[in-house]
Amino acid sequence: MSITDRKPNDFEQLTEVSAAEVRGNSTRKALEFNTYGNSSEFQVKVLTTPISMDNEDIAAMFGNSDTGEASNGKRIKSFSFMGRIINVRERPSPHLGVDDPSMESPGPRRDLLIKAFHTHFVSSNEWQGTRPKVGDTVKVNLTPGDFSFNLQISYFDSITISAEGTDEDYDQVPSSAAAFNQNNAGPLEQVINIKTPEVSSGSNEFIQRLRDSGHFPEFSDQFLAGLAANAQAESDLGKAKYDKALGWVVGDKLTSKHSQKAANRAIKGWCSHGLWQMNVCPGNAEGNIFARDRGIDLTTNEGKNKFVKDVNDDTVLFSWIAMRMRAIPKIEKHIQDTGPNAAFNAGKAITKHFEKPAGCGDGQKCGKSDTRGALAQRMYESYADYKVNPQ
Repeated sequence: MSITDRKPNDFEQLTEVSAAEVRGNSTRKALEFNTYGNSSEFQVKVLTTPISMDNEDIAAMFGNSDTGEASNGKRIKSFSFMGRIINVRERPSPHLGVDDPSMESPGPRRDLLIKAFHTHFVSSNEWQGTRPKVGDTVKVNLTPGDFSFNLQISYFDSITISAEGTDEDYDQVPSSAAAFNQNNAGPLEQVINIKTPEVSSGSNEFIQRLRDSGHFPEFSDQFLAGLAANAQAESDLGKAKYDKALGWVVGDKLTSKHSQKAANRAIKGWCSHGLWQMNVCPGNAEGNIFARDRGIDLTTNEGKNKFVKDVNDDTVLFSWIAMRMRAIPKIEKHIQDTGPNAAFNAGKAITKHFEKPAGCGDGQKCGKSDTRGALAQRMYESYADYKVNPQ
């Protein structure tokens, strides 16, 4: 079938199927044929500040291969920006299945979404028109022949700003060539420039331990890797912070800065306990939530002893962890995810919305979530190999 043979989709028919079906198929279908027929007009959200380009920039973007007009000197003094094609009636966006970077907080994940999953729009020769700014919605008329669903780089001949945005820049990359050097592709943690800790010995066995417990039946392996990554970051899977005198993993020693209420809840002078270092000193910390769910009064010796017993019992702890993951909406949505970056997303979400280490409070950037997410991705890849060839 010719790529221009397809009739426009009936938007009303699209609304009758589930949103998941639409998202899952939109990009694949868009790549199979030209859904838009002969039309060359698209609405695009500007994701990065437009920057000037010359032939060398364009050549670098194409990896010194076929650069189209850039190779014969016609395209000079252009500008470019990263853009997201907007989903409108009868014109489903090929970006529909990708998270919108403008809804993300600044950081490596947003940078990755922009660079790896959206389109680089390049203006035509000797552009004289108005340059858009970040957040603008623009109508782009693409040069015929240039947009055969090449979702990496597309040229356009005219642009109209149809909705004003903001001046916030989603991307700090200094040049178009640097942003789209195709030789930079690599594993997730390399693409988003995260220094990932080494995977701890025993990580595969730990993930299997979670799986074999029977408390995580609907949880993907990727999500369990996210839990394991956080357990490694907090306690090295139980190997670090182990107090031989007490017989369990502890951390965050009680100090004079803690309130009297916190001191009353602390156990043997320690605030954090167990594989995931659940804190009992702050009133709304996960250790306190665990205690309340278990009917434990941490101000009594009996309650403290019960807490220690339960937090070190896999049957009790894993059952509660599974329940807690299901109860936090921003975590729960990742439980069954098996996509290419599912482990990264799970590890990141667990860090931000369950562990909440220093620097991850409300309104804080939480750089640790990216590090732990990348560790989770690496753990999952190791575990996938382990399942095939257990050693």
